Amino acid sequence: MNWGKGITLFLVLFIGFILTLAIILMQANTDLVGEDYYKKEIAYEDEIVAESNAKLSDAKIETEISEDGLFIHIKNVESPQDVKIHLLRGNNQELDISMPGKGAATFIERSELKKGKYILTTTWEKDGKSYQIKKDIWVN
Repeated sequence: MNWGKGITLFLVLFIGFILTLAIILMQANTDLVGEDYYKKEIAYEDEIVAESNAKLSDAKIETEISEDGLFIHIKNVESPQDVKIHLLRGNNQELDISMPGKGAATFIERSELKKGKYILTTTWEKDGKSYQIKKDIWVN
């Protein structure tokens, strides 16, 4: 084989590789973390304050995954108000779960959860202050 055929073969294979890669990447799901990402970015300072309040209050989130579902308990907080639970699934927005909490303890049925990693965000208010704790959850 001479140089001309080798270079031509290399270019054809390289162009084929690039086209295959482009087709595969265009078919991939590229959802943003949230549809209102830019609005949330503006209010990010409030999240930082809420997380700081939670650290200072010594609040903790305990989770227990069983065959029945996910049990979420807010520890070291008496009668939290306006509790919100959000389970974010980074790779598929359709699997996100948002729901109001039921005081310091909340239960999510196993049928609502799929295998994989979730980011649990728990927010609540108490005495006019907002609190937030984030925790990674793995469902098997």
